[in-house]
Amino acid sequence: MGFIEVLINQIIALDNNIDKYFIDFQLPWLLKIMKILTHIGSALLCWILYASFFIFFNDSLGIFLITIISGEIMLLCSVIILRNITKRKRPVSEINYKNAILKWNNYSFPSLHSARMFMLTFLIAKNYHKLMLVILSIAIIISFSRIYIRKHYMSDVLIGSVIGIFSGAIAYYSF
Repeated sequence: MGFIEVLINQIIALDNNIDKYFIDFQLPWLLKIMKILTHIGSALLCWILYASFFIFFNDSLGIFLITIISGEIMLLCSVIILRNITKRKRPVSEINYKNAILKWNNYSFPSLHSARMFMLTFLIAKNYHKLMLVILSIAIIISFSRIYIRKHYMSDVLIGSVIGIFSGAIAYYSF
């Protein structure tokens, strides 16, 4: 076995152990809260937020909005490509994704929610420093919720976060 194969196997084993922990110690009341919080990072809510920036705020946010949309496109392309390459199944196996409209969304690696939230965290921190701790806290909570509700493994969320930060950085320094 090569180094990469050993590393991947160790990451998968760690992911499975963390997933088992959440199965054993999941609290019903916290699960309900996490299922609600996880939607803050959903595409629909984020695109409504982006449109609101465009409609209701002044022109100075125009470049910021273009930067966000550029970052969103980059991270979405990255996630779709990686999901189609890895085809990693989600931790919750009892859900039937066979009829899903977006086949790439059947897979878990990497987490799109985490990528999106950390891209937004990077861009907001660069443009609105005072909001950094708030948006970082939201990004961490949403990323944790993806693990807690068993939509993703820990490595899905970590790599998604890295993709988000890189997408945000590339978009930020491009404009």
